[in-house]
Amino acid sequence: MPVWADIFAKESRKSAWLTFLILAAPLGLVIGFAMTSALIAFEGWKFSFYIQAIGLIPCVIAFLLIP
Repeated sequence: MPVWADIFAKESRKSAWLTFLILAAPLGLVIGFAMTSALIAFEGWKFSFYIQAIGLIPCVIAFLLIP
């Protein structure tokens, strides 16, 4: 990711891009666990798997269609 940010980011925004890229994975984990715990409290544990499956459908379609 740092190489990608170094190539595509404007010189004045490279540090911001790197910050966002480095924080994306840990923040995604924290937000994902928080959302799952909230869903389990209201809907039950199976509901979180259904949402994940629905979210993966566009990724699978894109993987199959993009050469």
